[in-house]
Amino acid sequence: MRRTILQLHCLLRSRILSRLLQALDGRRIYRVLALVLDL
Repeated sequence: MRRTILQLHCLLRSRILSRLLQALDGRRIYRVLALVLDL
């Protein structure tokens, strides 16, 4: 159960990060990455 949840969570992160990369500047992405890693 935990492994599947982790895989889904990683997929969600990759999709969100890809959208952020397209929408935001590189400088803001570092802050977003820090927030995501904290989550």
